[in-house]
Amino acid sequence: MHHVGGLLKVEDGVNGFAFTDYTAEALMAAINKALKVFRESPEQIHKMQKTAVNLVDKKFTWDQIVLRYLELYKKALEMLP
Repeated sequence: MHHVGGLLKVEDGVNGFAFTDYTAEALMAAINKALKVFRESPEQIHKMQKTAVNLVDKKFTWDQIVLRYLELYKKALEMLP
């Protein structure tokens, strides 16, 4: 995953594989790293999958998103004159 904008949910080596340079070389390095870990450390891949699922369940369910938007709207309303 290329680290841009709102897609910063992927932590390289923790819950996926990411790269910061927007180049073909950086993309290929991330792909090669992912393939190496997949081949040599399947248990690490399994751990990363669990971490990713837990992150989504904790922060990115629709219920969580709704709560964050409600808080945002509340703060915006408080700014009205």
